[in-house]
Amino acid sequence: MKFQCSLFSKSVTQVLENLGSRLSNVKIAQLKSVWQEEWKRKLQQLKSEELRIPGVTIAVVGGTGAGKSTLLNALLGVRILPVSTSRACTAAISEVTYSGSEFAANIEFVSRAEWDREITHLLGDMADEGPIEGPTTSDGDGVAKAARNRIQTVYQISDEEIKQGMTIEALKEPAEIKVALDAGFIKIASPNAEDFRKELCKYLDSKQKFWPLVKSAKITGPFPGLKTNGVNLVDLPGLNDPNEAREHVTRKYIKNSRFVWIVFNIKRALTRDIQAIIQSDDFVRQIVMDGQDNALTFVGTHADEFDRETAIEEFSVAEEATDSEIARKRNLVVKSNICDQLHEFAESLAQKAGDLSRSEKLSARLQKSPVFTVSAKDFMFLEKISKNRSSIFVNSGETEIPALREHLATISAAYTEGAHKESLNKQFGDLIFEIKHRIKMEINNIDYSRELTGKKRKENRIALEQLCTFLKNDIKNLCEKFINDLKTNHEFLKERLKVAFDKGESELNGVTEKWNRIHVKTLTAIVRRKGRYDSPTSGHYNFSEELSKPVLDAILFSWVDFFGDKMSVSLDSGTEKFLNRASKFAGDTSCLFNRKGTETLSFSDDSESSKVVNERLIRSDVRKYKDEMVDQVEEVRSKLYDRIPKGIADNMRVAYGGVVNEEGTGMKGRILAHLSAHAKRISKSVFSDTRITINDGVQKLINFMDNKYQKMGDGVCNRLPGQINNFTQDDSQMDATSELISTELLEILHNLEQTNV
Repeated sequence: MKFQCSLFSKSVTQVLENLGSRLSNVKIAQLKSVWQEEWKRKLQQLKSEELRIPGVTIAVVGGTGAGKSTLLNALLGVRILPVSTSRACTAAISEVTYSGSEFAANIEFVSRAEWDREITHLLGDMADEGPIEGPTTSDGDGVAKAARNRIQTVYQISDEEIKQGMTIEALKEPAEIKVALDAGFIKIASPNAEDFRKELCKYLDSKQKFWPLVKSAKITGPFPGLKTNGVNLVDLPGLNDPNEAREHVTRKYIKNSRFVWIVFNIKRALTRDIQAIIQSDDFVRQIVMDGQDNALTFVGTHADEFDRETAIEEFSVAEEATDSEIARKRNLVVKSNICDQLHEFAESLAQKAGDLSRSEKLSARLQKSPVFTVSAKDFMFLEKISKNRSSIFVNSGETEIPALREHLATISAAYTEGAHKESLNKQFGDLIFEIKHRIKMEINNIDYSRELTGKKRKENRIALEQLCTFLKNDIKNLCEKFINDLKTNHEFLKERLKVAFDKGESELNGVTEKWNRIHVKTLTAIVRRKGRYDSPTSGHYNFSEELSKPVLDAILFSWVDFFGDKMSVSLDSGTEKFLNRASKFAGDTSCLFNRKGTETLSFSDDSESSKVVNERLIRSDVRKYKDEMVDQVEEVRSKLYDRIPKGIADNMRVAYGGVVNEEGTGMKGRILAHLSAHAKRISKSVFSDTRITINDGVQKLINFMDNKYQKMGDGVCNRLPGQINNFTQDDSQMDATSELISTELLEILHNLEQTNV
C-alpha cells in the first residue's frame, strides 16, 4: 500500500521549484550555497520519505502448541491462519499486515538448491549406515522418522517405496511441487475470508504437502484489528526450526523486529514454555545484548481452560466461585509466576557472567514487560468471529484480547500512517521556518549594513572572531572529553573481552564432552548440517553457538554497559553540555548584531527573538546528529557480537566435512574425537581474530562518533544570525544593488508565507 499525502507533496514541490529558480539567481553567495548543499537536499529527502510505507514489526514467538495462530486470528478479527486442536498447525513464517483491499498472500518457497541440500540431509538421516551403537532410543528413531515424514509429505510416497531405498534421482516430484520450486513463489487472493483461509491452509498447514517447502507467507487484508496500527505481525514457527532456510529468516525477523511477543500456553507447567524460550541462546544474544529487553510482551494463552476442582484447591478460591472468577485468580497467579521466572533468569545470567550484583537491575527491566493472559477462543465466540462455544467468560473484555489490542495500538502509535504524516509535516514546517528566518535575517542585515560605519564593521569583525574562537575551543574540549570517555569505556570492554575469550578456551573441553551424550543418529544429523540440527525428540543443537556460549555469557553485562548505559550517559551528557555552549553562543552573537540594542528582527509576525530562533535551529541540528549517532550505536551493537559464533561456524565447517562419511563400529568416537581436536586447534586463533575484529569495530564506532560530534560543532559555528559578512565587510565591498536584493528577498518570503504547511 502506497502512502499518499497529496497536499504535502504539492507543497514540497512548490517550494523546491520556487526556491530553486529564485535562489539560483539571487546575488547572495551564502544563500545559494545553503540552498544547494542543505535546503534542496532536505526537501528532496522529504519527498522520498513520503513514499515510504510506515509500520513496525512485532515478532510473535512461542513453543509448539502455544496457540499463536488462534491468538493472531483473534487480534486480526478474522479467521485466516490455520489452527488445530491436536497438533502444531502453522509450519511457515507468516507476516500479516493491513490492506483495505481483498485478502492476498505471497507465498515464498525455498530455492531448489536449498531443497536439494535438505533432501540430501533427510536421506542421510533415513539411511541405516552401519551398526547403531548404544541402546535404541526414541531420539535415534525420531531422527529417521522425522526425515521420512517430511519426504512422504512432499513426494506422497508409501512406506514400502521408502523401504526399497531412496535416492534424489529416484524421487519423482509431483507436478505442483515442481511448479512451486521452479517459480519460487505463488500468489493467492480472494475477497472472501473463508475462501482465502482454505486456500492459505494448503501452504501453511503442517498436514499439507507444501509446508516443508514454504519459507514465508506475506499476508495482507482488511483486518479490523490492524486497521489503524501500521503493524506487521509475524508468526514465527519457533526459535529452532528444522528447515535451515526458514530458521535463517526467523532469526532475521527477531533481530530486526522492534517488539517481541513471547506466547506461552498456561495450561501446561507454568515455567516450561517460558524457560524454553528465554533460556535459549537466541533470546540472550538477540534480546538482552541487542538492548531489546524493554521491548518484550508476554502473552499466556488458553486462559479459558482449567480443571475446576483442581483450580479451586490450587488457587484457594471459594467452592461457589464462578468459572470466570477462578480464571481471573489463576491468571493473577500466572502473571506473578512469570515475574518470578524473569527474576530467576536474570540471576542465572548474572551468575554465568560472574557478576551477581547486576541481576537486580536486569531483573527490574525484564519485570517491566507487560504480561497478558488471554482467551482467544472465547473472544472470537463472543465477537461472533468463530462458532466455537464460550464456556468461561461472559464478555469479551474478560478475555483480555481487547486489552492486548489496546497495548498493540499503544506500542505502534509512533509508526502509523498518521504519525508518519505528522512527522513529515513537522519536518517540513521546521525547514520552512528555518528558511523564512534566514531570509528575514538577510533582509534585516542588508538594511542594517547600510547604517554601519567602517569602524563599527571592524569592531564587529573582531568581536565575531573572538566569539568563534571561544566557541571552537569549547567544542574542541567537549569533543575530546566525549571521545576520551568512550575510549576509557572501550578499554574496560577490551579487558572483559580478553577474560571472556580466555574463559571460552578454558571451557572448551566441557562443551565438547557434553556431545558424548548425543545419540549417534542425532550426531550424524548434526554433522550433515554443518553443526546445527533440530531433533524431533531432544531439541535444538548448534555446536558453534555452544562453543561460543561461555564467551557470550562472560561479556553480557560489559557489552550492555558499553553499548547501553555508558554510551547513553556519554551521549546525553555530551550533547547537553554542547547545547549549553551553543545556546550561549547564539545569545552572544544575537546581542552583537542587534540594531541599536534592539532585536535584529523587526517583522511584526515574528513573536520569537533572534536568540530564541537560533537556539531552536541549533537544537534541531544537534538532535539530528545525536539521532544519527544513536542509530549507528544500535546497528553496531546488534551486528558486532555475531562475529563470535560466525567465526567459529566458518572454521568448523572443514571438521564436519572430514567426518560426514564416517560409518561402522566406533564411528561416534571417531566423529567426536575429530570435532573436539579441531575445535581446540582453531579456538585460539579464532577467538583472537574475533576479539581483534570486535575491538576494531568498536574503534570505528568511536571514530564515527568523533566525526559526528565535530560536525555538530561546525554546524553551530555556521548558525550565525544572518549573513555575517554584511556586518564585517568593508564599505568598498558593499553591493550597490542591495536594495534590489532586499526587494527580491521580500518577494521570496511572501511566496513562502503562502505555502501550505
